[in-house]
Amino acid sequence: LSLHDALPILPAHKVEAAVVAHWHTVTFSEALISGVRGTVDGEFESMLARDQLVVAEQTTRLGRLEARREKLLDGFMDGLIAKADFALRQDSLDRELRDARQVIAGASRLHENLKARVETNLRLLRHAGRLYELLPDDGRQTLNQVRYEALEIDIDQDGQVLVGSE
Repeated sequence: LSLHDALPILPAHKVEAAVVAHWHTVTFSEALISGVRGTVDGEFESMLARDQLVVAEQTTRLGRLEARREKLLDGFMDGLIAKADFALRQDSLDRELRDARQVIAGASRLHENLKARVETNLRLLRHAGRLYELLPDDGRQTLNQVRYEALEIDIDQDGQVLVGSE
């Protein structure tokens, strides 16, 4: 008797549908969800604190750059700086100002987008099946590996795929 003779060959789409259906029966405890929320909130606050430092540094940089720009303009207006030199320095300052503003805006946007995604995923913990369905294949695989030691897949007498877990 070969291994092929001993094991049923199951269509992949039926197995996947059965695994998805199984995930719809999974419920995470409120204690687990609360623990995950606490961990995520802690990490999020650390990230926010780091981002706030970056924003503060860039805001200070922005102030220094604006002051340099004013001095440059004053020097040009007083005839101390040649027009060609003024234009080069002005372009350089404009690039630095733009960079500082982009870093500040980027940190704010990243924080807001990440917070929204985290909230969505935390809410989805109450709906494990929906969470599983929304994940790409590699995310589903990771979720299966984290949650289960093994998934037992079999067929009943009617040919329906059954999924159990250890």
